[in-house]
Amino acid sequence: MTAVSAVALVTISLFIVIQLFHFVNQRREDYARQLEVIAYSVRQPLTEAMLQGEVQRAEDILNNLLPVGFLSRADVLLPDDFQTLHANFPTERAVPNWIARIFELPIRISVPLYSPPQTQYSTPLAHLVLQADSYRMFQFIVSTFSTMLATYLLLALILSIAITWCMNRLMVYPLRAIIAELQNLSAQEIPRHQLTLPQWHQDDEFGVLVRSYNRNQQLLEQSLFAAAAQHDFFDKADFVMHLKQWLAENTRFSLMVIGLEPLPADSDSKIPHPLINQLKAAVNEQQEGRRVLLARLDNDEFAVLGKQWVSVEQAQAWAQNVIMQINAPFMLTNCQPSPHTACVGILHIDAPRAEETKNAALLLSQARLAMQLARHDSKNGIHVFHQ
Repeated sequence: MTAVSAVALVTISLFIVIQLFHFVNQRREDYARQLEVIAYSVRQPLTEAMLQGEVQRAEDILNNLLPVGFLSRADVLLPDDFQTLHANFPTERAVPNWIARIFELPIRISVPLYSPPQTQYSTPLAHLVLQADSYRMFQFIVSTFSTMLATYLLLALILSIAITWCMNRLMVYPLRAIIAELQNLSAQEIPRHQLTLPQWHQDDEFGVLVRSYNRNQQLLEQSLFAAAAQHDFFDKADFVMHLKQWLAENTRFSLMVIGLEPLPADSDSKIPHPLINQLKAAVNEQQEGRRVLLARLDNDEFAVLGKQWVSVEQAQAWAQNVIMQINAPFMLTNCQPSPHTACVGILHIDAPRAEETKNAALLLSQARLAMQLARHDSKNGIHVFHQ
């Protein structure tokens, strides 16, 4: 910021100096032209008065120039620079020496006076010297400098405010939103989090940054999902995190909790129980292109999260098919039922409400309650909660 301010001050100073010298030079040329016009207007009568020896008349001609406001001196000098006549101008006020040196003050012209007839070889009788008021020029310099300084400082202030506002709107505020979004993430949400693309930044560097981050997060999620599906189940924390993401998407989905019985106490070891393998196979077979997520909540409880079931009946039919496929390999001969039990609790949500997006754990508890009710009602039962 200090470097930017220094560059701005140097630039403003350079512009002020350039324009100040330009305006002063224009005023010098204007004064010089006016002095020449005045000198040539009085040259002939002044020459006649001097040739006729009428000193008083010559002085009156010079004194007639007193009303000209920017004049401070009107003299008649002989060829040896001896002053013979002068006008009675007021004493000129002093100007600082450094101002006079820089701007080449005072402004003065000298016009020769010739006796008629004037020829190529004629020598001037005297010189009429006219000088502009240097203090008046000094006032013009100060006024111009003050005006330009105030104008450029005001312009710099306006530009700094405008640039700051634009930078805040285009860079600082979106960056703060991204930082706040990342800072509020929990440890479980970090691996699969998706940044919100800032408005008006779809095709700039911010948009590329957010899209690259989201793409990397999607690749990470896919790799984690594939690893979990191949080797083991998602745990409860991962499942709740995915449930929050699905709630944020504000679309219809079904949440299922499947309870398997009986399972040995050590069924969570590295060697899975055949009933668990059958559950995984049944869920994978029944996906039918749907997005389905399977997780293990407890020793004998599993959660399924699925989309695109348009009705409760369709979700209930899907769960019934899963139960049948789980029990099919364990069916005993003579049409005796399987000794294993698979009960399903279904929580079907058509459109998540705003308060539900923050209560993923509560929704999971409701689905587990539905599973407990199904287990209490009948073997291989299904109980549905609809919201």
